[in-house]
Amino acid sequence: MRIFSQIKSLILCKWKFTLPKKKKILIYDESNSDLLIRFFKKEDCEILHTRLEEINILVLLISILKFDKNKLSKKYVYQYIHYVKPKLIITFIDNRISYYKLKEKLKNIKIISIQNGLRTEIFELFKNVTEKDNLSVDYLFVMDENIKKCYSKFIKGNIVVSGSIKNNLIPIKKNNSGLKKLLFISQYINPSSLKLSLWRTKTSFEKHFNAENVLIPLLANYCKKHKIHFEICGNSKDNNEAFFYKSLIGEKNNNWSFHPKVDMKTTYEMLDKTSAVVFIDSTLGYEALSRGIPVAAFSIRGESYSNSDRHKYNFGLPMKYSDHGPFWTNHFDENTFNKILNFVLNISREDWKKVCTNYAKEISAYDEGNSKFKNILSSLELYN
Repeated sequence: MRIFSQIKSLILCKWKFTLPKKKKILIYDESNSDLLIRFFKKEDCEILHTRLEEINILVLLISILKFDKNKLSKKYVYQYIHYVKPKLIITFIDNRISYYKLKEKLKNIKIISIQNGLRTEIFELFKNVTEKDNLSVDYLFVMDENIKKCYSKFIKGNIVVSGSIKNNLIPIKKNNSGLKKLLFISQYINPSSLKLSLWRTKTSFEKHFNAENVLIPLLANYCKKHKIHFEICGNSKDNNEAFFYKSLIGEKNNNWSFHPKVDMKTTYEMLDKTSAVVFIDSTLGYEALSRGIPVAAFSIRGESYSNSDRHKYNFGLPMKYSDHGPFWTNHFDENTFNKILNFVLNISREDWKKVCTNYAKEISAYDEGNSKFKNILSSLELYN
C-alpha cells in the first residue's frame, strides 16, 4: 500500500526544473511556513518540501548520481541545502528525528526547531535513539517545562520554553461580555480524508471519538439546565463536522452553536470571549490554559482503548499527573463531570489565576508577542 501511495504522490507533486536559489533562510517542510515567514523577509526564504508536494528534478538527479550508502531522501535534503546555502534552517516539525542529525554535518548553519503540538508520544519517538546518533540543534523552542525536561534527555542544544509560537502571536483580550458561555474544542476529523490506518474503518472512528459521544450530550444538557450558552469551536470547515455534533446533541436542544474554523486569529479570540473551555486532549485546550482561561480537561479518550494504550491519552502528558485534579480527570463519572464544570464556570479570574499558576508554565507557557523567539533571532542577526 505504501509504495502505491508514494507513486501517487510522485504523479501529483509539483516538479521544478531550476536549481534552488541561494537564500538566507531555509524552511524545512512546508508545515506552518506561512507563520515562519512572518519573522523574516519573504524574499530571504526558501521552502524545502519534505512530503513529495514538490520535487526539484535537478537536485533529485544530482542526488541519484551521488554514489554513497545514504538513502536518496537524505542525499536530496543535503543537496538542496548545498544549493540554497542558508544561514538558518528552521522547522515546525519538531518530532522528526532526522532533522536533529543535520547539525552534525552543518556546523556553520544555525539549526532551529519549534514544537508544533502536543508530544504525548515523546519517549516512543526516541526509543531507538542512542548517543551515537548525536542529535542536536542550536535552539529548540518548546511549549512548556515538562517538554523541555523530556527533550533535553535526547537532544543537545539550547532548549527554550517559549510557549506556543502560534498562540503567542495573538494578544490576550479580556472577556468583558458578562455572558456565561462554555466552549468545547473540537478535534473532529472526517475519516474519509485521512490515510492513517486508524481511520480505515467505521469502527475505528467510532472508538476514537467515543469520548465525544459521552461528553457532548452531557455538556449540552448541563448548559441548557444552567442557562449557559454552549459553543463548539470547529476543527475544520467541513459541513460533516457540524452534522456530527448535531447528531450527538439532538433536535430538541437549541441552546448551542457551532463555529467552523476560519483562521488562527479567530480561533484564539474565541477562546478569550468564553467563560470556560472544555477539551479532551487538544493542543488548543492547553493553550487556553496558558491564556489564563478556566479550562476543564476531560482526558477520557483512553477509556476506549486497551490498558496498554489507555495512558497515552492522560492529562498533562508526557509527564505523569494524578488521574484527577481540580480541573481535569482521566476517568469519567458524572459526579466528577459536574464537580469540574461547576468549579471552572463559577471561579473568579483572580482565583483561577492562583490555581493555574501551579500548572500553566509546566504544561503550557505563554510569551505574548514571542519576545524570546524574536530576541534570539535578533541575536543571530536573522529577525526581520
